[in-house]
Amino acid sequence: MSVCKERHNFMSENKYAVAMGVFDGLHIGHSAVIKQAVAMREEGLIPAVFTFSMTVSPKKSGMIISDETKTKLLYEMGVEKIYMPEFSSFAGMDGESFVREKLVGEMKAAAVCCGYDFRFGKGRACGTKELAELCEKYGVKLAVLPEVTLDGEEVSSSRVRTAIAQGELETAEKLLGRRFSFELEVMHGRKLARSLGFPTINQKWAGESIVPKFGVYAARAYVDGRCYPAVTNIGVKPTVAQNGEDGVLAETYIEGYSGDLYGEKVKVELIKFVRPERKFGSIEQLKEQIMRDAALSREISK
Repeated sequence: MSVCKERHNFMSENKYAVAMGVFDGLHIGHSAVIKQAVAMREEGLIPAVFTFSMTVSPKKSGMIISDETKTKLLYEMGVEKIYMPEFSSFAGMDGESFVREKLVGEMKAAAVCCGYDFRFGKGRACGTKELAELCEKYGVKLAVLPEVTLDGEEVSSSRVRTAIAQGELETAEKLLGRRFSFELEVMHGRKLARSLGFPTINQKWAGESIVPKFGVYAARAYVDGRCYPAVTNIGVKPTVAQNGEDGVLAETYIEGYSGDLYGEKVKVELIKFVRPERKFGSIEQLKEQIMRDAALSREISK
């Protein structure tokens, strides 16, 4: 089933500038393509995006952002219509059918924007050369964006994944054009941290998402429209976890907040890797380290 989300009332006379791509990380290279489509609003075109759901993507393992987050970010960038079909619904289409039926027929595309390495059609048989020919045939304007580089290397989702997995959050931030974040439901824990004087929220890591390097991070948490300094531990809580318990968790101490967030989704931004996760000899040692981590994270997150 196709998913079509739009902020603009769909009418047959509307014409769209469609940014096309997987956009699996919405990094600065992807943003360049989308910004080009948004800029075409000045030509009377409605900015739109053609992408597909990451939950059915061949790159499902190691997701950088969820479909929900991708949708939010696209709207924040100025996109007014998002067409996100299941990959299987168009994977078998030849290139010309894709342009004629999907872009021109369904999306009313008057212009399309893509990266220089965009591939489409059955078996990814078509590239920008074939796209240019088809766009000319169907009277569609085409904008092909060049490679985007950072520090002499191409910006890619694989670079973003590597940076996150290695705990290099500053590099990931440069590649993404924003801080790496997650937004997960707060679940009940054993409330041990609360007894130590540091109440935390526990969020079970989504199995399909890229897992940052295990350890402690300076962070920021967003609750009820406010931003709070925070310290987050990503891992398996080796000091206190019981056999078979929990799996990968994000445990966050939100400084200055004491409300009940169970069942709510809380956004947490990771700013900087502070130290690796490790097992302490006693609960008292753990408490002392949490105090040091919180103080350091407070300084970093200012």
